[in-house]
Amino acid sequence: MKRPWKRGGKKCCLIQYLDPFGRFRKQTQFTERIDADSTVLLLLVLAQVTSSRVAFHASVHENIVKRGPRYNIRNPETPPCQAPDFVADAVLPDGSFDQVSLSSFKGKKYVVLFFYPLDFTFVCPSEIVAFDQKIAEFQSRNVEVIGCSIDSKFVHHAWRDTPLNKGGIGPIKYTLLADVKKELADKYQVLLPSEGVALRGLFLIDKQGVVRHAVINDLPLGRSVDEALRMVDALQHHESVGEVCPANWTKGAKGMKPTSEGVASYLPTMK
Repeated sequence: MKRPWKRGGKKCCLIQYLDPFGRFRKQTQFTERIDADSTVLLLLVLAQVTSSRVAFHASVHENIVKRGPRYNIRNPETPPCQAPDFVADAVLPDGSFDQVSLSSFKGKKYVVLFFYPLDFTFVCPSEIVAFDQKIAEFQSRNVEVIGCSIDSKFVHHAWRDTPLNKGGIGPIKYTLLADVKKELADKYQVLLPSEGVALRGLFLIDKQGVVRHAVINDLPLGRSVDEALRMVDALQHHESVGEVCPANWTKGAKGMKPTSEGVASYLPTMK
């Protein structure tokens, strides 16, 4: 509260305070006289407003704590780290049922493992079909593409038997895992507890079983299959020639030597 002054022949003072929503407020208070009693009254008003604001924010904080965040990464499988192994029921490219393990590809193939929320939904079939359309490019790079959701193998099979114009995915040419108990989604830290489904996590696993690239999208955000291919190309380029792959690098482009001289010579070539 500032010192009183006169306006229009009346004594007045300016009250400054924060309302319960944390917004700064100013109010001109007219009074015939500003004395000790008036000051005490104004201080009591300010104390009440402050108390109300504290109570409001305490209530908001309590609700946030009870509800919890939408997604919390506890110990994310961030690269580089050993990919959690698994053995899971699956529908194979020929439509048959079998069990698939990650360890069966170790020393033989790269793996792109991607999680999606549910069969018979909306963004999910667009991603699955997009991967299927590029499956030959992944195979030419010695990459095994594997999709995974919490649906059963029977639901996967039914979705494969549903044509695209009916919201299905058709006879895709790669494996779908059935994570009914949600153990895989939990292992890879993509399980969304509030919804009971997996987020759109994607993991590029090298032939030694190490995660070299990982990305996690929220439910409404579809992934780029071209970006997944670019990451495969970048990893294989690094493994073959020892160069690192700078921003926006694509297959066939010049890499960068991981030295001071290398970065100094590369940066001027960027357009």
